[in-house]
Amino acid sequence: MEASELASLVESIDTLTTRFTWLTGFLYLAYFTILGVVYFTMWRTPASEGPTEFKGADLMLEQAKYEELFKISHRVLKRRPNNVEAHWYIALCYYDKSNYPKATDCFLKTKKSNPHWAEGVNTYLEYIKN
Repeated sequence: MEASELASLVESIDTLTTRFTWLTGFLYLAYFTILGVVYFTMWRTPASEGPTEFKGADLMLEQAKYEELFKISHRVLKRRPNNVEAHWYIALCYYDKSNYPKATDCFLKTKKSNPHWAEGVNTYLEYIKN
């Protein structure tokens, strides 16, 4: 084999190696992307769903079913004392019943349980103040 033929063969092998490297990388990327999509759509429960106890809680507030919502919220607090949704719904019940001192306490507990709820809590605290 001559040197020029050998150089041509080495160049062809390098080209194929580069192409297979790119193809392998693409396949890995596609594989992990598909796994991520499957995980997030099928097996992971979205955080926004929250505990099943509070399904329909907003409707209970609209229908003024405060006692029922109080019971559910207190039951959740016995198991999970820092549950932000339980504190939130108790505060809203007190607020809707015009018991502003207790509503303020529960709104503050809500904010303490999860500072990310501060915007909503502060809105209600401003309503109470005014």
